[in-house]
Amino acid sequence: MNRSIRRCYGLRFAEGSIITRNLGAQDKAKVLRTAVEFFSKNCMPKEWRDNADKVIKDINKLIPDRNTVAHTAFKADHKGDVRLLRVLAVHTFSEQSVTWTRSQIEEKCQEMDKVCDALRHLSYELRQRRRSLREAAH
Repeated sequence: MNRSIRRCYGLRFAEGSIITRNLGAQDKAKVLRTAVEFFSKNCMPKEWRDNADKVIKDINKLIPDRNTVAHTAFKADHKGDVRLLRVLAVHTFSEQSVTWTRSQIEEKCQEMDKVCDALRHLSYELRQRRRSLREAAH
């Protein structure tokens, strides 16, 4: 998402990193969704925009798992499964042990790879289209 946000706004790495480093995953998805809609509405067909919106919604679905991996203590067992200890601390405190099997982890990784590839492709298409429109205007 960081790269796509930088590219939508035409930011250099440092500029984009300053912004994206200070946003949570859900806020990045909101920024990206709005940027894609704004920058594509006059140059991309509705079908493309609908697909882009779907990809970003798919990213949103992955955020809870991403947050679990990023913010949860975990330990692998001898079968390759992973036990995660989620701590919930909003209003009340509780701990929740969750196990992801090896096949669940592989599925989650494949889904993340698929969505990342789709986002890279959309970002490339939008960048190319905007570039060709700028060149045509000169």
